[in-house]
Amino acid sequence: MRISRRKFVKWITASGIALSLSRLALAEEPEFVARETLPGRQRWNPAATGAGRIDGVAKVTGAKLYAADFRAADMPGWPAKTSHAMLIRAADATHVYNGLDLSRLSGALKPAVVVTAADLARTGMRVPEFYAGDLLCPVGKTPLYLGQPVALLIFEDFDAFDQARLALRDASVVKFGAETGPVKMPNYGQFRFTRVGGPIPDAPDIYSPVKNGWVSPGFFESSGRPIWARLPLPTGQAYAEAATYGEKIRAELAANDPALLVLEREFETQSVDPMFLELESGIAWYDARRKNLELVVGVQSPYEAAESVAYLLGNAQAAFKPARINSNFAYCGGGFGGRDHTPFPLYVALAAVFFPNRPVRLANNRFEQFQSGIKRHAFKIRTRIGVERATGKMIGFAADHALDGGGLANYSVNVATVGANAALGIYYAPKVDVTTYAFHSRGVTAGSMRCYGTVQTMTALEVLVDEICTALPLDPIEFRRRNALATGGRTMAGNPYIVSVRTPEILDKLEQRSPIGSQRILVASLTKSRSRRWTHSVRWRS
Repeated sequence: MRISRRKFVKWITASGIALSLSRLALAEEPEFVARETLPGRQRWNPAATGAGRIDGVAKVTGAKLYAADFRAADMPGWPAKTSHAMLIRAADATHVYNGLDLSRLSGALKPAVVVTAADLARTGMRVPEFYAGDLLCPVGKTPLYLGQPVALLIFEDFDAFDQARLALRDASVVKFGAETGPVKMPNYGQFRFTRVGGPIPDAPDIYSPVKNGWVSPGFFESSGRPIWARLPLPTGQAYAEAATYGEKIRAELAANDPALLVLEREFETQSVDPMFLELESGIAWYDARRKNLELVVGVQSPYEAAESVAYLLGNAQAAFKPARINSNFAYCGGGFGGRDHTPFPLYVALAAVFFPNRPVRLANNRFEQFQSGIKRHAFKIRTRIGVERATGKMIGFAADHALDGGGLANYSVNVATVGANAALGIYYAPKVDVTTYAFHSRGVTAGSMRCYGTVQTMTALEVLVDEICTALPLDPIEFRRRNALATGGRTMAGNPYIVSVRTPEILDKLEQRSPIGSQRILVASLTKSRSRRWTHSVRWRS
């Protein structure tokens, strides 16, 4: 039977658990698939005729739309009462974690369940490879990063949860022992991208990542920083070849050739929170009798989230291992990459299986989101560009990137490689050498965020390009025209750029219609006018 995409339900089996994924919509009868907020194939679609947003009515009428909106009573077939959970996080990542002091939570405020790392180990929970690291920091270890969870507290009713949250707000419940300093971990990844073009742009490359393959250094300083220089060793010849070409490019840029303008600058960006309006949240119910786990979460990668939860529980003890998981995915109230491959759904699932037969909600407040949500990587960038003074064309480009990946690897390797390959932006240079590495730190985990890696490196590039235009001097639009990568040209990785390139068109429009272009035309006109007046004056006086 042929079904529409909006009614499509994907079934897979992972770790012996049957998974189903549904697109969650308004919490009212009938079932989820039939009551989507976005119109199905038989419903009127205002967007099809440009008459409005397809989710507009739901939003302006206050319908439940996001994962944060839902409680157990909103879900057909669920128990009506919602229990609540909170994560206790480490605010120190330089001392050994010695345990919790929950003496403030006595009487009615005492949590129904306290889940620790020991409980996860005892029940056979597994951490998906992508999130490698302790989901909860074990007693006796130094936390991997600031904000690492150390315990999951579950409360049967909201009043106890709410009062406990206030009682713990300014309390030092996480106990620490001996100072160890931050945990040292291997870098998440390191790469060198070097390209030497042929004698003319159309000639085959002498060396490039596409032609010769990607390379990584194999040796490191005591600080963990890669040793980028070629070492006199018989091993690692692939890297040594790239390093030889790269060092030659850098030597040419450092040669103080009067025919070249060479500028070198440093640029830094900070760790940035996506600041989406809907904070991370989820609700789950584990029906132990039917061995059925239901989740409601709002993420950008639903299939990955479902598979990760299945892997987490796939080897658990019988009492904690569901036979079926149904993941319901609601709209994201803002995402921008910050909800792509987030570990938050794992904690939502743990709350449910450790408090069976009662729906449990886990939700960040704004402080907790700042403390733990996925961030944009902080970059340290050093860039050197060589431009031929006579032609105004780039002839050499070298850059070094260092990315702070925070406590878990997440997408750090991808961000490093994407940022490095975007370091030359829209431009062409025949000789390029870029090194990049992403390192572990005790900072909040950095990962996927809109335009990851490129925002940092392209911003650094364009700032330097403007400075070059002033130093030459050369009109900034004209400089970009001369150096723009054309269709069929090779990128800094060496692959031909076979897509349509609209840079010249954009530059034309910028020149004709933008305030920058208008100002440029005005300055040129005034300069010409002043030149004429000065010439006339000189002739008159002579």
